[in-house]
Amino acid sequence: MKKHTRWTLLYRFLRFGTFLTAKVYYKKRAISKKTGWPDKRPIIWAPNHQNAFLDGINLSLLTKENPHQIVRGGVFGNPFLDMILNASHLMPIYRKNDGVSGLRKNDITMQKCYDLLGMNESIVIYPEGRFAPKKKLFSLQKGVIRMAFGTAVQNGFDCGLIVWPMGINYGDPNKYRTSVYYNLGEAIEIKDYEVAYNENPKVAEQTLLDEISKRMSAVMINIQEDEIYTELDFLREIYSYQKGRRVSLKNQYDKGKLLTERIQDEYRRSPESISELLANSSQYKKLLEKLKMKDWVIKNENYNSSLLFLKLLGLLLLSPFYIASIIINSPPFFLAKWIADEKIKDFQFKSSVRFAAGDFGFLFWYIIIGSLGFIFLPFIYASLLIPFAFIMINFSERFFKPNWKKLIACFRFNFNRNKTDFKEAISLKNKIYKELDKLLS
Repeated sequence: MKKHTRWTLLYRFLRFGTFLTAKVYYKKRAISKKTGWPDKRPIIWAPNHQNAFLDGINLSLLTKENPHQIVRGGVFGNPFLDMILNASHLMPIYRKNDGVSGLRKNDITMQKCYDLLGMNESIVIYPEGRFAPKKKLFSLQKGVIRMAFGTAVQNGFDCGLIVWPMGINYGDPNKYRTSVYYNLGEAIEIKDYEVAYNENPKVAEQTLLDEISKRMSAVMINIQEDEIYTELDFLREIYSYQKGRRVSLKNQYDKGKLLTERIQDEYRRSPESISELLANSSQYKKLLEKLKMKDWVIKNENYNSSLLFLKLLGLLLLSPFYIASIIINSPPFFLAKWIADEKIKDFQFKSSVRFAAGDFGFLFWYIIIGSLGFIFLPFIYASLLIPFAFIMINFSERFFKPNWKKLIACFRFNFNRNKTDFKEAISLKNKIYKELDKLLS
């Protein structure tokens, strides 16, 4: 039976709060389905890294795994924060610019990893050794193969260890209310490298590193052509969009993957053949920004005004619930937004900080209002206060606000569709989708 690290009361508290926060923070989250989940053997998860804090957190919430995660050592150093980080199953890894003392601590972390994997635990390590909110696989560092072969040497190559490459695909890793799709690749059996490692460790290590890179690239959006990155990512975004509340993130990922690979292949073969497509996409993107309009509004194009007014009436009737949500939930919600927007200068950390601040903020806010409720309200009302607050913020963020924004966008399009800029946007949209259909046929 698989041995799990003991779930402390603090870990359970943090995990439950994080689960609730993720329900509100993300529009959609999903993980690809795999049969025969290996729940009685050690796993080294090897994903790409687009978000400083949330990549490993989402993995633990989307699977039955209780993984430990390797994170940058610079976040450690404060005793109280270290307690929280350790309780969250985070372990530090240090870089060269952290100094010699930091690098020595890496040996302690690696030894802990060998021991944990020897007990059939799972660990998340980011082979790129960096994070960047780009849909691109960067060169892999050797930490993952050091962990894999170090575990095999200590515990034996027959310990059952696998390295499981994974692609993490965000709609936009820096945005609130985005989507994220975890795409599991083909697991790598470390035992298959035993003979090669015994013959020549360096060759075996490089072979394994190349295989991990290959399998990671296969399960993620990987835009390697920097010259056309902006245009290609925009085309991926608009082409993979599918209307509907129950649309599969897998289908959206598959469409985006096909498009980015096909266009990159064409660009490498004959750049001039897609120059018009790239120019139109750049112009279309700028025009949408000028109009403050989303592509899906232009793309769907036909909106029944009578139906729009009925939707408006329905949302107005529901607006008291939205106001109730603002009254109850605004302190932690806007505090988290303010901290991320005003106190965090590096945009790459903004989404992680907003999530973390909202996570702790809502946990303690609900404790406060729950305690006040039991002091000043009858027991039955007090016991319903926190569930009501959570239901209201879900209603606000997952239903009312997005539908209100969509409705206003549709009204704006109907009122302005005959203006020059809107006509140009429709024309560019038609040209782009016609070129994409031809290219992908």
